[in-house]
Amino acid sequence: MQALLMCGSVPDPKDPLYPYTRGGPKALLDVAGKPMAQWVLDALNGSTLVDGVIIIGLGPESGLIPKKPVAYLPDHGGAVPNAPKSCSPSSSRAAVCMGTSPGAGQIRQANRSCSGSRCGATMIR
Repeated sequence: MQALLMCGSVPDPKDPLYPYTRGGPKALLDVAGKPMAQWVLDALNGSTLVDGVIIIGLGPESGLIPKKPVAYLPDHGGAVPNAPKSCSPSSSRAAVCMGTSPGAGQIRQANRSCSGSRCGATMIR
């Protein structure tokens, strides 16, 4: 299974996290000594069900350390448009993970969007 790690969210100056990110991606915010997205990536790295990871919204310059095969894709403007665009026609299953915490509405909307895609992805948090 391929895991989609969505890391594209960048706060605007009105967001309470803006002073901490200095306009950078929320997924790179430090949590207990490493970027928030690295915690998710470490869990995916340790999973025997995950064959590879697709990181959306960050590139190799982000400093994230994958231990499985990785591909990088640009952000398509949010969780809902990112999930189905990231599914590979050759993948039969995908897990969608967020580098930040999505709201329940985002999860429901992305799951509806993904259910019609070829890979049948399910968003998890």
